[in-house]
Amino acid sequence: MLKADVYHFSTLSDGIKKIYTNDDELEEYGNRGILCPNQVSYYSLFINGVLQPKINYEIQKGRLTLKTEDVPLKNSTIIITFVTFKDSISTKLNSAIANVSLPSGNISIGPVTDIDIRIQDDIHPYLKLEKNIVCGPEFVFINHINRWGFTLKIRNTSDIPISNIAVTDNVLIDFIINIDPLFLSKGNISIEDKTITWNIDILSPGQTATTTIILDGLFTADGIRFIGRSFAMGINTHSNNLIVSDISAGEAIRVLSPVHNFRTCYVTPFPCAPRCIPCPNIPGSIGIEKHIIAGPLEVNPSNLNTWIFEIKIINDGCVPIHNVIVKDTLLLDNLDTFDVLSFNQGIVHQQDSLITWNIGCLNPYTTVVMIAEVTGFFSGIDNNILRGENYQYNTVSDGIKKEFTNEDELTIYGSLGIPDPGGLTFFNLFINGVLQPKSNYTVKTGLLTLLTEDIPIEGVPIILEYFIMKDRNNQLLKAEISQYNTLSNGEKVYTNEDELTMYGYMGILDPNLTSYENLFVNGVIQPNINYIVKEGILVLEVEFPPTDGVPISLQFISMLL
Repeated sequence: MLKADVYHFSTLSDGIKKIYTNDDELEEYGNRGILCPNQVSYYSLFINGVLQPKINYEIQKGRLTLKTEDVPLKNSTIIITFVTFKDSISTKLNSAIANVSLPSGNISIGPVTDIDIRIQDDIHPYLKLEKNIVCGPEFVFINHINRWGFTLKIRNTSDIPISNIAVTDNVLIDFIINIDPLFLSKGNISIEDKTITWNIDILSPGQTATTTIILDGLFTADGIRFIGRSFAMGINTHSNNLIVSDISAGEAIRVLSPVHNFRTCYVTPFPCAPRCIPCPNIPGSIGIEKHIIAGPLEVNPSNLNTWIFEIKIINDGCVPIHNVIVKDTLLLDNLDTFDVLSFNQGIVHQQDSLITWNIGCLNPYTTVVMIAEVTGFFSGIDNNILRGENYQYNTVSDGIKKEFTNEDELTIYGSLGIPDPGGLTFFNLFINGVLQPKSNYTVKTGLLTLLTEDIPIEGVPIILEYFIMKDRNNQLLKAEISQYNTLSNGEKVYTNEDELTMYGYMGILDPNLTSYENLFVNGVIQPNINYIVKEGILVLEVEFPPTDGVPISLQFISMLL
């Protein structure tokens, strides 16, 4: 589900001018001014409650120009509704490449990256994952087999069920002897190579699942190491959105080597002469791996976050490899701090976002590892607006018929006709300025049919507004529309019990589970400050309630990914 930012610029006509600027805004309803039309998904203008054709006006940042011959009557409401959808952006934390000298010549390995980090405005960390080592040594020696027991605990912290949960644990020790699931409270576990996958069908709100796993193996490189890293993904059962947890690694293990000089930041490598037993004439071989050990997989733009990552270089051949240099580029838009937590050979140098790790000579069957911590943020806020288009079919009632075709269109306002609804994101119908329930009409290509018993009075404007939005892959987005309709009873609070069920019976939806909502009172769209919506309840935040019998329509738009 995409969430929208909705802003209403509100002013009143003075009965004279046709140009309105930020200075004319009624600041009790907002103070953001007239937004730039190129920085929103779409916009609509309502004058005295009536939706206006685009030909009637022009919007620039900070300026509205009315292009009609007549000027709105004094004190007529002028409201511009700006709707902005921002897609989540996926990016990488960093990208590493290794340059080495082999007997066969100089080669480059990589670049290698890890899982995506999503940048979006509204983060809901509904899956909380914890990893804890419950038994096993905190200090070990390289090439010594050890056993650890660790638990994974996943909790649904939301108030909605989360389904199709997959917890993935990537084992990071260098050599695995055995992996054995010891306890499982829910779901099932599969193990393939160095990946443990724990599948859970569903977690109810507040529910927790736990597993305990025994791991036997050894490290072949010293320094600060982690036995594995875990993260979880699931599906919001209400919105169908993907939910992602942070990455969790549990406690660090200190791996010791007798050649490590703990008093300096420089690690002396073995001599570069071959030190392997006689072996076949196998050419040198180099491998590079990179893993994010801890940190969020979803971030808000411009919010500082911290990640720990590991870069591992492996010589799995029986000849030494010379002049090994790793260059790691941090892809953050703003780098706050970078700290090397551990490395077991060579020298590490930072220049801005480029990290250079000069390893030197890497001996046969040797692994070197660097662990680093980085803090910074991604911006990604200006280029992730989803662009939309909204058009109108305009006609007037003749007081007789209920069917309208392309031939009835007022071409002074447009000549696109009545579109195929299958090619639209969603559409609205306004008759005499009042938003119509979907049960009142049908739309087919070239044909609008009113299903009401009464026929609109002659001369009444009929406006079919329709929207087209596509994602970054140029695929049409579809929206689900729900409308709560009632009549004013002279009060300020309305519930599901007040709904006019002849027009629908979905009630007042939870706004957290929809993209955005529009409230119309007596045909006039309301600024957000005028009302509060919660599941099952609408509260009007106005000084005086609407007059008895005035129509109240609360429309919910749910933009589906």
